[in-house]
Amino acid sequence: MRLEEWRIRRTDTEQWMHHRQLPPELRQAVRKYDQYKWLATRGVDEEALLISLPLDLRRDIKRHLCFDLVRRVSLSFVFLSILDIPT
Repeated sequence: MRLEEWRIRRTDTEQWMHHRQLPPELRQAVRKYDQYKWLATRGVDEEALLISLPLDLRRDIKRHLCFDLVRRVSLSFVFLSILDIPT
């Protein structure tokens, strides 16, 4: 989804929230989520993109994207076990 599509979606969302008479705090939460999603992906539907790829390529991409996090978590468990701290 690119910028113009995002603007259209945002307008549709605003109209839907108005039609459903959502309270202001829920409307604001929806707006914040939409903004977060746009900033995080720049309008690219990552799930649709990944699903269209072969399974082995998806696995390799996910491994690449998550490697630092997995490594940090693994190192944390090693550190805690060295200090004899229960996990």
